[in-house]
Amino acid sequence: MITLHHLNDSRSFRVHWLLLEAKIPHQVIYYQRDAVTQLAPESLKKVHPLGKSPVIELDGQIISESGAIIELLIERFAPGLRPPAGSPQYAEYYEWIHFAESSAMVPVLLRLFNSFETAAGTELRWTENYANNEFNKVFSYVNQQLSGRRYITGEAADGR
Repeated sequence: MITLHHLNDSRSFRVHWLLLEAKIPHQVIYYQRDAVTQLAPESLKKVHPLGKSPVIELDGQIISESGAIIELLIERFAPGLRPPAGSPQYAEYYEWIHFAESSAMVPVLLRLFNSFETAAGTELRWTENYANNEFNKVFSYVNQQLSGRRYITGEAADGR
């Protein structure tokens, strides 16, 4: 049985979504961020020293990092969600698997953090414009890649 340690407003939603979508049996332990600091509770550090989420327990191992968890779960429990190695969509698949952790995450987090700062009365100088430009660039790219396609990697496998 897989145990997902799920922190609200974190990347663990990706892992939770995959577990549900692929119908992989699991249990979830929920954690809530501190309302003031937005940090994870200390109890999450008992699971993993960084005190971050997602973290899964699988076969007695503690595994962190959402990209690694996603790859591991698909490889082991839902290989039909991955295009066959060597197919034209295979490289694209890996590119998109890691897109959320690289290209997309910085502008998303900057916009989120900017909203916290603005709500606290901070006058933003350059980060708001930078974050908005990067956010629009990244998600315009996503929209462009999806144009005329049913799946982001063309007609990739659908495991169902």
